[in-house]
Amino acid sequence: MHYKESKHILQSIKAANRILLTSHKEPDADSAGSIIALHLGLKRLGIKTDLVCKDEVPKYLTFLPRYKQIRKVDFRSFNFRKYDLIITLDSSSWGQVVGSELKENVPNLPIVVIDHHSSNKGYGKINLIDKSATSVSEMIYKILIDWSVEIDSGIANNLLTGITGDTGSFRFPFINAETFEAAAALMKAGADRDKIIYNLYFSVDLAELKYLSEVLKAATVDKKDKIVWAAIPYKKYLKLGGPEGSGFAGAYFQVVKGTKIGILMIETESQKLEVSFRARENIDVSKISVLLGGGGHKKAAGVAIYGMKFEDAVEKVLETARKYAKNA
Repeated sequence: MHYKESKHILQSIKAANRILLTSHKEPDADSAGSIIALHLGLKRLGIKTDLVCKDEVPKYLTFLPRYKQIRKVDFRSFNFRKYDLIITLDSSSWGQVVGSELKENVPNLPIVVIDHHSSNKGYGKINLIDKSATSVSEMIYKILIDWSVEIDSGIANNLLTGITGDTGSFRFPFINAETFEAAAALMKAGADRDKIIYNLYFSVDLAELKYLSEVLKAATVDKKDKIVWAAIPYKKYLKLGGPEGSGFAGAYFQVVKGTKIGILMIETESQKLEVSFRARENIDVSKISVLLGGGGHKKAAGVAIYGMKFEDAVEKVLETARKYAKNA
């Protein structure tokens, strides 16, 4: 048994009549892959579930088997009362699921939380939080094994996509032998590694590359606090076409020599600044994100800041990061 919580989670699932699966807004490879895989795994046990998300699955993930099962919904009018169990995956807080404007509107229903973010404080009735896991997809793999679910090619492709995405194709820290063992087992079960790599890393729109060039031109290094950062205002974001998945540019800030923290700030809507943090060395950027109302991992975290002018929001982020960097 990989997780002692696995048995309790399955008992709660079997006791429920209608089950809702959801993940964080703006789904990525891990969140989308893990909820689809859990949905398919439960289906093999004869258990039906509904999949919803605040945002649509991005185009680069439409190769995932059964991605259309994830339905975009408006949580402001969503009827949670139709369900008697909610399972959230890859979401460090309820606000990450429904959006910060609804973060206090937690439905009066049992919630099962399955997550690996270090900033997750456990907002569910059952909380399975494995901070050592590379991805929630790796966790779902272990949970399905605990439940003796046979992993078919559909499950395997979704899970290996999630693991590949959250490990940066097995480049990021904290990957251990278990991760490679899970990947090998998923490939044996039918996961197409070449197809996954091609879609995640070799299918970038030219608009995104042009956008990346503008982000890198805007990059500034704060030598005193060892922070590299760039900020793109809304008008410039629109002029560049507002490319889907433009946040990937933040990953480049993790490789800048002589820095500890990378910060990419994009105003994707008027007075909505989306912030991506990346860490080098022994820095926990999730702590910076939490101070601003967000969450994430030690090496990668994020937050959205609403209702502030672009310049003020940028300064707030930099001020918070600099204070943290001085004490880190």
